[in-house]
Amino acid sequence: MDTGALSASQEGDLIRMLVEKDLQERDRRLSEARHICHSEATKTEVSPWLEVTRWPSFFHGFNLSKVSTLAYAADPMEEPLLAILSESLDRLVERAYQSICQGKISVFDQARVNSFVAGEPSGTERLLMTLISDSDSSGASSEEPNAQKQTEAALDRACLLLCISLLDQNIRGSYFESPVLSFLAVLGIDDKKDCGFHGSLAYSPQLSKFIKIAQMLVIERAILAADEGAIEYPSDLLDEMRQRFMVRVSHSAFDWACRLRAYAKKVVSNTTVTGYIIWSDDLSTVTYKQATLSMERLQSFVSGQVRLVQQELRDLLLVHPEENHVEVVPTFHLHRLQDDHSNGQNGWNFLQDPRNTAEFNLPGGSDSWLMNRVLDNDWLRDELVGLGNKRELYWRQLAVRQYLTKVDYFLERLLLLVHLTSGQPARGTELVSLQHSNTRQGHHRSIFIKNGLIGTVTSYHKGYNVTGSTKIIHRYLPREVSELLVYYLWLVLPFW
Repeated sequence: MDTGALSASQEGDLIRMLVEKDLQERDRRLSEARHICHSEATKTEVSPWLEVTRWPSFFHGFNLSKVSTLAYAADPMEEPLLAILSESLDRLVERAYQSICQGKISVFDQARVNSFVAGEPSGTERLLMTLISDSDSSGASSEEPNAQKQTEAALDRACLLLCISLLDQNIRGSYFESPVLSFLAVLGIDDKKDCGFHGSLAYSPQLSKFIKIAQMLVIERAILAADEGAIEYPSDLLDEMRQRFMVRVSHSAFDWACRLRAYAKKVVSNTTVTGYIIWSDDLSTVTYKQATLSMERLQSFVSGQVRLVQQELRDLLLVHPEENHVEVVPTFHLHRLQDDHSNGQNGWNFLQDPRNTAEFNLPGGSDSWLMNRVLDNDWLRDELVGLGNKRELYWRQLAVRQYLTKVDYFLERLLLLVHLTSGQPARGTELVSLQHSNTRQGHHRSIFIKNGLIGTVTSYHKGYNVTGSTKIIHRYLPREVSELLVYYLWLVLPFW
Protein backbone atom coordinates (compact mmCIF):
# COMPACT_ATOMS: atom_id res chain seq x y z
CA MET A 1 0.00 0.00 0.00
CA ASP A 2 1.29 3.42 -0.89
CA THR A 3 1.48 5.45 2.31
CA GLY A 4 2.93 8.55 0.70
CA ALA A 5 -0.42 10.27 0.44
CA LEU A 6 -1.36 9.56 4.10
CA SER A 7 -1.01 12.11 6.80
CA ALA A 8 0.92 11.29 9.96
CA SER A 9 -2.27 10.67 11.97
CA GLN A 10 -3.78 8.50 9.23
CA GLU A 11 -0.59 6.50 8.97
CA GLY A 12 -0.58 6.01 12.73
CA ASP A 13 -4.21 4.81 12.71
CA LEU A 14 -3.49 2.39 9.88
CA ILE A 15 -0.45 0.96 11.65
CA ARG A 16 -2.47 0.57 14.87
CA MET A 17 -5.24 -1.25 12.98
CA LEU A 18 -2.78 -3.64 11.31
CA VAL A 19 -0.96 -4.34 14.59
CA GLU A 20 -4.23 -5.05 16.41
CA LYS A 21 -5.27 -7.35 13.59
CA ASP A 22 -2.01 -9.27 13.88
CA LEU A 23 -2.37 -9.48 17.65
CA GLN A 24 -5.93 -10.81 17.35
CA GLU A 25 -4.75 -13.44 14.88
CA ARG A 26 -1.94 -14.40 17.23
CA ASP A 27 -4.34 -14.68 20.19
CA ARG A 28 -6.64 -16.87 18.11
CA ARG A 29 -3.82 -19.23 17.18
CA LEU A 30 -2.60 -19.36 20.78
CA SER A 31 -6.11 -20.09 22.02
CA GLU A 32 -6.48 -22.95 19.57
CA ALA A 33 -3.03 -24.29 20.36
CA ARG A 34 -3.74 -24.15 24.10
CA HIS A 35 -6.57 -26.66 23.64
CA ILE A 36 -4.43 -29.04 21.58
CA CYS A 37 -3.05 -31.86 23.71
CA HIS A 38 0.67 -32.62 23.53
CA SER A 39 2.18 -35.74 25.03
CA GLU A 40 5.65 -34.25 25.33
CA ALA A 41 6.45 -32.84 28.75
CA THR A 42 9.49 -31.05 30.08
CA LYS A 43 11.65 -32.46 32.84
CA THR A 44 10.05 -30.06 35.31
CA GLU A 45 6.50 -31.16 34.41
CA VAL A 46 6.32 -34.41 36.31
CA SER A 47 2.88 -35.94 36.90
CA PRO A 48 2.80 -39.55 38.13
CA TRP A 49 -0.99 -39.44 37.83
CA LEU A 50 -0.94 -38.63 34.10
CA GLU A 51 1.84 -41.14 33.54
CA VAL A 52 -0.42 -43.84 34.94
CA THR A 53 -3.56 -42.76 33.08
CA ARG A 54 -1.66 -42.16 29.80
CA TRP A 55 -4.19 -39.54 28.77
CA PRO A 56 -1.71 -37.09 27.18
CA SER A 57 -0.41 -39.71 24.76
CA PHE A 58 -3.94 -40.91 23.97
CA PHE A 59 -5.20 -37.40 23.17
CA HIS A 60 -2.01 -36.22 21.49
CA GLY A 61 -2.90 -33.79 18.70
CA PHE A 62 -6.60 -33.59 19.60
CA ASN A 63 -8.47 -30.43 20.54
CA LEU A 64 -9.56 -31.21 24.09
CA SER A 65 -12.31 -28.60 24.08
CA LYS A 66 -14.01 -30.48 21.23
CA VAL A 67 -13.33 -33.96 22.62
CA SER A 68 -14.82 -33.03 26.01
CA THR A 69 -18.24 -32.47 24.39
CA LEU A 70 -18.54 -36.25 23.98
CA ALA A 71 -19.24 -36.43 27.70
CA TYR A 72 -22.19 -34.03 27.56
CA ALA A 73 -25.64 -35.43 28.26
CA ALA A 74 -27.96 -35.87 25.29
CA ASP A 75 -30.35 -33.04 24.49
CA PRO A 76 -33.87 -34.56 24.18
CA MET A 77 -34.73 -32.01 21.50
CA GLU A 78 -31.60 -32.40 19.38
CA GLU A 79 -30.80 -36.08 20.08
CA PRO A 80 -34.05 -37.81 21.06
CA LEU A 81 -32.78 -41.34 20.38
CA LEU A 82 -29.81 -40.84 22.66
CA ALA A 83 -32.12 -39.49 25.35
CA ILE A 84 -34.29 -42.61 25.04
CA LEU A 85 -31.21 -44.79 25.46
CA SER A 86 -30.23 -42.83 28.55
CA GLU A 87 -33.69 -43.42 30.02
CA SER A 88 -33.35 -47.12 29.27
CA LEU A 89 -30.10 -47.33 31.22
CA ASP A 90 -31.67 -45.44 34.12
CA ARG A 91 -34.46 -48.01 34.22
CA LEU A 92 -31.94 -50.86 34.23
CA VAL A 93 -30.00 -49.45 37.16
CA GLU A 94 -33.15 -48.70 39.13
CA ARG A 95 -34.47 -52.19 38.40
CA ALA A 96 -31.21 -53.74 39.62
CA TYR A 97 -31.36 -51.65 42.78
CA GLN A 98 -34.93 -52.74 43.47
CA SER A 99 -33.96 -56.36 42.78
CA ILE A 100 -31.33 -56.17 45.50
CA CYS A 101 -33.79 -54.55 47.92
CA GLN A 102 -36.33 -57.28 47.17
CA GLY A 103 -33.78 -60.05 47.78
CA LYS A 104 -33.73 -61.44 44.26
CA ILE A 105 -30.07 -62.32 44.72
CA SER A 106 -28.70 -64.26 47.66
CA VAL A 107 -27.18 -62.60 50.70
CA PHE A 108 -23.82 -64.06 49.73
CA ASP A 109 -23.90 -62.20 46.44
CA GLN A 110 -25.22 -59.05 48.08
CA ALA A 111 -22.20 -59.02 50.36
CA ARG A 112 -20.04 -58.37 47.31
CA VAL A 113 -22.09 -55.36 46.23
CA ASN A 114 -21.63 -52.15 48.18
CA SER A 115 -24.30 -49.53 48.67
CA PHE A 116 -25.49 -47.53 45.70
CA VAL A 117 -26.52 -43.92 46.08
CA ALA A 118 -27.87 -42.04 43.10
CA GLY A 119 -25.92 -38.88 42.39
CA GLU A 120 -24.78 -37.11 39.29
CA PRO A 121 -25.37 -38.93 36.00
CA SER A 122 -22.73 -41.58 35.56
CA GLY A 123 -20.42 -41.84 32.60
CA THR A 124 -21.94 -45.16 31.61
CA GLU A 125 -25.04 -43.75 29.98
CA ARG A 126 -23.01 -41.08 28.21
CA LEU A 127 -20.68 -43.80 26.94
CA LEU A 128 -23.60 -45.56 25.29
CA MET A 129 -24.71 -42.29 23.77
CA THR A 130 -21.26 -41.78 22.29
CA LEU A 131 -21.21 -45.24 20.76
CA ILE A 132 -24.34 -44.54 18.74
CA SER A 133 -23.85 -40.81 18.25
CA ASP A 134 -22.76 -41.36 14.66
CA SER A 135 -26.05 -43.01 13.80
CA ASP A 136 -29.10 -41.13 12.58
CA SER A 137 -30.70 -39.65 15.66
CA SER A 138 -32.52 -36.78 14.03
CA GLY A 139 -35.87 -37.90 15.36
CA ALA A 140 -37.53 -40.54 17.45
CA SER A 141 -40.34 -42.71 16.19
CA SER A 142 -43.78 -41.56 17.26
CA GLU A 143 -45.22 -44.77 18.59
CA GLU A 144 -48.52 -45.19 20.34
CA PRO A 145 -48.24 -45.28 24.15
CA ASN A 146 -49.07 -48.99 24.29
CA ALA A 147 -46.58 -49.83 21.57
CA GLN A 148 -43.94 -47.80 23.36
CA LYS A 149 -44.49 -49.73 26.56
CA GLN A 150 -44.23 -52.99 24.67
CA THR A 151 -40.88 -52.04 23.13
CA GLU A 152 -39.36 -50.73 26.37
CA ALA A 153 -38.62 -54.24 27.62
CA ALA A 154 -36.89 -55.18 24.35
CA LEU A 155 -34.91 -51.93 24.37
CA ASP A 156 -33.85 -52.42 27.97
CA ARG A 157 -32.74 -55.97 27.26
CA ALA A 158 -30.69 -54.89 24.23
CA CYS A 159 -29.16 -52.04 26.22
CA LEU A 160 -28.25 -54.45 29.04
CA LEU A 161 -26.60 -56.93 26.68
CA LEU A 162 -24.63 -54.11 25.05
CA CYS A 163 -23.37 -52.94 28.43
CA ILE A 164 -22.32 -56.45 29.42
CA SER A 165 -20.50 -56.96 26.10
CA LEU A 166 -18.55 -53.75 26.67
CA LEU A 167 -17.57 -54.87 30.15
CA ASP A 168 -16.69 -58.36 28.89
CA GLN A 169 -14.06 -57.19 26.41
CA ASN A 170 -10.68 -58.82 27.08
CA ILE A 171 -8.00 -56.15 26.69
CA ARG A 172 -4.66 -57.58 25.57
CA GLY A 173 -3.10 -54.58 23.85
CA SER A 174 -3.44 -50.89 24.61
CA TYR A 175 -5.86 -49.87 27.34
CA PHE A 176 -7.63 -47.64 24.88
CA GLU A 177 -8.66 -50.49 22.60
CA SER A 178 -11.65 -50.61 24.92
CA PRO A 179 -14.42 -48.11 24.12
CA VAL A 180 -15.13 -48.01 27.85
CA LEU A 181 -11.62 -46.95 28.81
CA SER A 182 -11.45 -44.51 25.93
CA PHE A 183 -14.58 -42.82 27.19
CA LEU A 184 -13.38 -42.86 30.79
CA ALA A 185 -10.39 -40.96 29.46
CA VAL A 186 -12.78 -38.39 27.97
CA LEU A 187 -14.30 -37.96 31.42
CA GLY A 188 -10.79 -37.10 32.62
CA ILE A 189 -10.83 -33.85 30.62
CA ASP A 190 -11.56 -30.84 32.80
CA ASP A 191 -13.38 -28.43 30.49
CA LYS A 192 -13.83 -25.94 33.34
CA LYS A 193 -10.09 -25.33 33.68
CA ASP A 194 -9.11 -24.46 30.14
CA CYS A 195 -9.36 -28.11 29.10
CA GLY A 196 -6.67 -29.65 31.24
CA PHE A 197 -7.03 -32.98 32.98
CA HIS A 198 -8.73 -33.84 36.26
CA GLY A 199 -6.50 -34.74 39.16
CA SER A 200 -6.87 -37.92 41.16
CA LEU A 201 -9.09 -36.29 43.79
CA ALA A 202 -11.61 -34.97 41.27
CA TYR A 203 -11.53 -38.03 39.00
CA SER A 204 -11.89 -40.88 41.50
CA PRO A 205 -15.66 -40.24 41.97
CA GLN A 206 -16.12 -40.87 38.24
CA LEU A 207 -14.40 -44.23 38.63
CA SER A 208 -16.55 -45.09 41.64
CA LYS A 209 -19.70 -44.30 39.67
CA PHE A 210 -18.59 -46.49 36.79
CA ILE A 211 -17.66 -49.39 39.10
CA LYS A 212 -20.98 -49.19 40.92
CA ILE A 213 -23.04 -49.00 37.74
CA ALA A 214 -21.11 -51.96 36.33
CA GLN A 215 -21.89 -54.02 39.43
CA MET A 216 -25.57 -53.15 39.19
CA LEU A 217 -25.75 -54.07 35.51
CA VAL A 218 -24.03 -57.42 36.08
CA ILE A 219 -26.55 -58.23 38.79
CA GLU A 220 -29.44 -57.30 36.52
CA ARG A 221 -28.00 -59.51 33.76
CA ALA A 222 -27.85 -62.49 36.11
CA ILE A 223 -31.43 -61.91 37.28
CA LEU A 224 -32.63 -61.60 33.68
CA ALA A 225 -30.99 -64.92 32.76
CA ALA A 226 -32.70 -66.61 35.71
CA ASP A 227 -36.07 -65.09 34.79
CA GLU A 228 -35.70 -66.34 31.21
CA GLY A 229 -34.86 -69.84 32.43
CA ALA A 230 -31.31 -69.91 31.06
CA ILE A 231 -29.95 -70.65 34.56
CA GLU A 232 -31.47 -71.84 37.81
CA TYR A 233 -30.10 -69.21 40.15
CA PRO A 234 -28.73 -65.71 39.44
CA SER A 235 -25.59 -66.59 41.38
CA ASP A 236 -24.66 -69.17 38.72
CA LEU A 237 -24.14 -66.54 36.03
CA LEU A 238 -23.02 -63.93 38.53
CA ASP A 239 -20.07 -66.08 39.61
CA GLU A 240 -19.12 -66.73 36.00
CA MET A 241 -19.20 -63.05 35.01
CA ARG A 242 -17.39 -62.04 38.17
CA GLN A 243 -14.50 -64.35 37.46
CA ARG A 244 -14.41 -63.42 33.78
CA PHE A 245 -14.34 -59.63 33.91
CA MET A 246 -15.30 -58.28 37.36
CA VAL A 247 -12.14 -59.03 39.36
CA ARG A 248 -8.55 -57.84 39.35
CA VAL A 249 -6.10 -59.34 36.83
CA SER A 250 -9.00 -60.01 34.45
CA HIS A 251 -7.72 -57.70 31.67
CA SER A 252 -11.06 -55.89 31.58
CA ALA A 253 -12.27 -52.32 31.81
CA PHE A 254 -13.54 -53.05 35.32
CA ASP A 255 -10.08 -54.32 36.32
CA TRP A 256 -8.43 -51.14 35.01
CA ALA A 257 -10.96 -48.89 36.75
CA CYS A 258 -10.40 -50.64 40.09
CA ARG A 259 -6.64 -50.37 39.71
CA LEU A 260 -6.80 -46.69 38.80
CA ARG A 261 -9.15 -45.89 41.66
CA ALA A 262 -6.85 -47.63 44.14
CA TYR A 263 -3.92 -45.62 42.79
CA ALA A 264 -5.97 -42.40 42.94
CA LYS A 265 -6.75 -43.01 46.61
CA LYS A 266 -3.06 -43.60 47.28
CA VAL A 267 -2.17 -40.34 45.53
CA VAL A 268 -4.81 -38.41 47.46
CA SER A 269 -3.63 -39.79 50.81
CA ASN A 270 -0.04 -38.75 50.06
CA THR A 271 -0.77 -35.35 48.54
CA THR A 272 -1.46 -32.07 50.28
CA VAL A 273 -4.95 -30.94 49.35
CA THR A 274 -5.40 -27.48 47.88
CA GLY A 275 -6.17 -25.02 50.66
CA TYR A 276 -9.59 -23.47 50.23
CA ILE A 277 -10.17 -22.27 53.81
CA ILE A 278 -8.16 -19.38 55.22
CA TRP A 279 -8.67 -17.88 58.69
CA SER A 280 -7.66 -14.35 59.57
CA ASP A 281 -4.97 -13.81 62.19
CA ASP A 282 -7.53 -12.82 64.83
CA LEU A 283 -9.82 -15.74 63.83
CA SER A 284 -12.70 -13.33 63.25
CA THR A 285 -13.16 -14.01 59.54
CA VAL A 286 -12.87 -17.10 57.36
CA THR A 287 -12.47 -17.21 53.60
CA TYR A 288 -13.59 -20.14 51.46
CA LYS A 289 -12.36 -19.72 47.89
CA GLN A 290 -13.74 -16.25 47.05
CA ALA A 291 -16.39 -16.05 49.77
CA THR A 292 -15.57 -14.32 53.06
CA LEU A 293 -17.63 -14.74 56.22
CA SER A 294 -17.13 -12.98 59.55
CA MET A 295 -17.97 -14.68 62.81
CA GLU A 296 -19.85 -11.56 63.88
CA ARG A 297 -22.17 -11.84 60.90
CA LEU A 298 -22.64 -15.57 61.51
CA GLN A 299 -23.55 -14.96 65.13
CA SER A 300 -25.96 -12.22 64.07
CA PHE A 301 -27.56 -14.57 61.56
CA VAL A 302 -28.00 -17.36 64.12
CA SER A 303 -29.43 -14.92 66.68
CA GLY A 304 -31.92 -13.70 64.10
CA GLN A 305 -32.97 -17.26 63.28
CA VAL A 306 -33.49 -17.99 66.99
CA ARG A 307 -35.79 -15.00 67.33
CA LEU A 308 -37.77 -16.03 64.27
CA VAL A 309 -38.22 -19.63 65.41
CA GLN A 310 -39.24 -18.46 68.90
CA GLN A 311 -42.00 -16.40 67.30
CA GLU A 312 -43.00 -19.39 65.16
CA LEU A 313 -43.22 -21.49 68.32
CA ARG A 314 -45.58 -18.96 69.90
CA ASP A 315 -47.75 -19.22 66.77
CA LEU A 316 -47.81 -23.02 67.10
CA LEU A 317 -48.77 -22.69 70.76
CA LEU A 318 -51.69 -20.52 69.56
CA VAL A 319 -50.70 -17.44 71.55
CA HIS A 320 -52.80 -14.44 70.52
CA PRO A 321 -50.85 -11.26 69.64
CA GLU A 322 -52.61 -9.47 72.51
CA GLU A 323 -51.71 -12.22 75.00
CA ASN A 324 -48.54 -12.32 77.07
CA HIS A 325 -46.89 -15.61 76.17
CA VAL A 326 -45.12 -15.71 79.55
CA GLU A 327 -48.52 -15.93 81.27
CA VAL A 328 -50.00 -18.38 78.76
CA VAL A 329 -47.25 -20.88 77.97
CA PRO A 330 -46.18 -23.29 80.73
CA THR A 331 -42.53 -23.26 81.67
CA PHE A 332 -39.91 -25.80 82.69
CA HIS A 333 -36.36 -25.70 83.99
CA LEU A 334 -34.01 -27.23 81.47
CA HIS A 335 -31.23 -27.83 83.99
CA ARG A 336 -33.54 -29.96 86.16
CA LEU A 337 -34.54 -32.41 83.44
CA GLN A 338 -33.29 -35.99 83.77
CA ASP A 339 -32.96 -38.79 81.25
CA ASP A 340 -32.38 -42.54 81.35
CA HIS A 341 -30.11 -43.11 78.37
CA SER A 342 -30.16 -46.89 78.77
CA ASN A 343 -33.94 -47.31 78.52
CA GLY A 344 -34.73 -49.21 75.30
CA GLN A 345 -38.50 -49.45 75.77
CA ASN A 346 -40.51 -48.85 72.62
CA GLY A 347 -41.70 -45.24 72.40
CA TRP A 348 -39.58 -44.05 75.33
CA ASN A 349 -38.09 -40.57 75.45
CA PHE A 350 -37.01 -38.18 78.19
CA LEU A 351 -40.54 -36.77 78.54
CA GLN A 352 -41.57 -40.09 80.10
CA ASP A 353 -38.84 -40.16 82.75
CA PRO A 354 -40.59 -40.19 86.16
CA ARG A 355 -38.04 -37.75 87.52
CA ASN A 356 -39.37 -35.11 85.10
CA THR A 357 -42.99 -35.36 86.25
CA ALA A 358 -42.75 -32.18 88.32
CA GLU A 359 -41.50 -30.23 85.31
CA PHE A 360 -43.87 -31.58 82.63
CA ASN A 361 -47.02 -32.32 84.61
CA LEU A 362 -49.89 -30.03 83.57
CA PRO A 363 -53.59 -29.91 84.48
CA GLY A 364 -55.38 -32.24 82.06
CA GLY A 365 -52.06 -33.68 80.86
CA SER A 366 -49.39 -32.18 78.65
CA ASP A 367 -50.52 -34.26 75.65
CA SER A 368 -53.84 -32.41 75.59
CA TRP A 369 -52.67 -28.95 76.65
CA LEU A 370 -53.03 -27.43 73.19
CA MET A 371 -56.34 -29.22 72.58
CA ASN A 372 -57.73 -27.90 75.87
CA ARG A 373 -56.52 -24.45 74.92
CA VAL A 374 -58.47 -24.64 71.66
CA LEU A 375 -61.60 -25.87 73.40
CA ASP A 376 -61.40 -23.38 76.28
CA ASN A 377 -60.92 -20.24 74.18
CA ASP A 378 -63.79 -18.94 72.08
CA TRP A 379 -61.58 -17.29 69.46
CA LEU A 380 -59.52 -20.46 68.94
CA ARG A 381 -62.60 -22.65 68.89
CA ASP A 382 -64.26 -20.47 66.26
CA GLU A 383 -61.08 -20.44 64.18
CA LEU A 384 -60.38 -24.19 64.16
CA VAL A 385 -63.58 -26.16 64.80
CA GLY A 386 -67.30 -25.87 64.21
CA LEU A 387 -70.65 -27.69 64.39
CA GLY A 388 -72.65 -28.82 61.40
CA ASN A 389 -76.42 -28.68 60.93
CA LYS A 390 -76.78 -31.96 62.79
CA ARG A 391 -74.40 -30.82 65.51
CA GLU A 392 -71.59 -32.97 64.20
CA LEU A 393 -68.06 -31.76 64.85
CA TYR A 394 -65.84 -30.73 61.96
CA TRP A 395 -62.42 -29.11 61.68
CA ARG A 396 -61.99 -26.08 59.47
CA GLN A 397 -59.73 -27.47 56.75
CA LEU A 398 -58.16 -24.17 55.71
CA ALA A 399 -57.16 -23.31 59.28
CA VAL A 400 -55.79 -26.82 59.84
CA ARG A 401 -53.70 -26.68 56.67
CA GLN A 402 -52.36 -23.28 57.65
CA TYR A 403 -51.37 -24.63 61.07
CA LEU A 404 -49.60 -27.65 59.56
CA THR A 405 -47.76 -25.33 57.17
CA LYS A 406 -46.56 -23.35 60.19
CA VAL A 407 -45.34 -26.61 61.72
CA ASP A 408 -43.29 -27.31 58.59
CA TYR A 409 -41.75 -23.83 58.63
CA PHE A 410 -40.91 -24.18 62.32
CA LEU A 411 -39.24 -27.56 61.83
CA GLU A 412 -37.24 -26.30 58.84
CA ARG A 413 -35.84 -23.40 60.83
CA LEU A 414 -35.27 -25.58 63.89
CA LEU A 415 -33.38 -28.06 61.73
CA LEU A 416 -31.21 -25.22 60.46
CA LEU A 417 -30.37 -24.17 64.01
CA VAL A 418 -29.58 -27.74 65.03
CA HIS A 419 -27.28 -27.96 62.03
CA LEU A 420 -25.47 -24.70 62.78
CA THR A 421 -25.26 -24.65 66.57
CA SER A 422 -24.55 -28.24 67.61
CA GLY A 423 -20.84 -28.23 66.78
CA GLN A 424 -19.34 -29.58 63.60
CA PRO A 425 -22.26 -29.66 61.13
CA ALA A 426 -23.60 -33.14 60.46
CA ARG A 427 -24.17 -34.61 57.03
CA GLY A 428 -27.70 -34.35 55.78
CA THR A 429 -28.16 -38.13 56.04
CA GLU A 430 -27.13 -37.94 59.70
CA LEU A 431 -29.24 -34.90 60.52
CA VAL A 432 -32.52 -36.24 59.15
CA SER A 433 -32.00 -39.58 60.93
CA LEU A 434 -32.51 -38.06 64.39
CA GLN A 435 -35.25 -39.81 66.39
CA HIS A 436 -36.78 -38.49 69.59
CA SER A 437 -38.24 -41.85 70.70
CA ASN A 438 -37.26 -45.53 70.55
CA THR A 439 -38.85 -47.49 67.70
CA ARG A 440 -40.42 -50.91 67.37
CA GLN A 441 -37.52 -52.04 65.18
CA GLY A 442 -35.19 -51.67 68.12
CA HIS A 443 -33.66 -48.41 66.96
CA HIS A 444 -32.52 -46.41 69.94
CA ARG A 445 -33.49 -42.76 70.01
CA SER A 446 -30.85 -40.20 69.15
CA ILE A 447 -32.09 -37.20 71.19
CA PHE A 448 -31.16 -37.15 74.87
CA ILE A 449 -30.82 -34.75 77.77
CA LYS A 450 -27.52 -34.49 79.58
CA ASN A 451 -26.27 -31.81 81.97
CA GLY A 452 -29.17 -29.52 81.17
CA LEU A 453 -28.74 -29.58 77.39
CA ILE A 454 -30.22 -31.54 74.51
CA GLY A 455 -27.67 -33.89 73.02
CA THR A 456 -27.92 -35.57 69.64
CA VAL A 457 -26.21 -38.85 68.87
CA THR A 458 -25.81 -39.91 65.26
CA SER A 459 -24.49 -43.31 64.28
CA TYR A 460 -24.83 -43.08 60.52
CA HIS A 461 -22.19 -41.97 58.08
CA LYS A 462 -21.80 -42.25 54.34
CA GLY A 463 -19.65 -45.38 54.48
CA TYR A 464 -21.95 -47.49 56.66
CA ASN A 465 -23.21 -49.75 53.87
CA VAL A 466 -19.64 -50.28 52.69
CA THR A 467 -17.89 -51.00 55.98
CA GLY A 468 -20.86 -52.25 58.01
CA SER A 469 -19.70 -50.19 60.98
CA THR A 470 -20.94 -46.93 62.46
CA LYS A 471 -19.24 -43.95 64.04
CA ILE A 472 -20.96 -42.53 67.09
CA ILE A 473 -20.92 -38.73 67.12
CA HIS A 474 -22.20 -36.67 70.08
CA ARG A 475 -23.33 -33.10 69.59
CA TYR A 476 -24.98 -30.68 72.05
CA LEU A 477 -27.44 -27.87 71.42
CA PRO A 478 -27.20 -24.50 73.19
CA ARG A 479 -29.82 -23.68 75.80
CA GLU A 480 -32.04 -21.58 73.51
CA VAL A 481 -32.26 -24.27 70.84
CA SER A 482 -32.65 -27.04 73.44
CA GLU A 483 -35.66 -25.27 74.91
CA LEU A 484 -37.27 -24.91 71.48
CA LEU A 485 -36.91 -28.63 70.82
CA VAL A 486 -38.30 -29.57 74.24
CA TYR A 487 -41.34 -27.31 73.76
CA TYR A 488 -42.02 -28.89 70.38
CA LEU A 489 -41.86 -32.46 71.72
CA TRP A 490 -43.74 -31.57 74.91
CA LEU A 491 -46.67 -29.48 73.67
CA VAL A 492 -46.80 -29.18 69.87
CA LEU A 493 -46.13 -32.72 68.61
CA PRO A 494 -48.95 -34.38 70.63
CA PHE A 495 -51.44 -31.87 69.18
CA TRP A 496 -50.90 -32.41 65.47
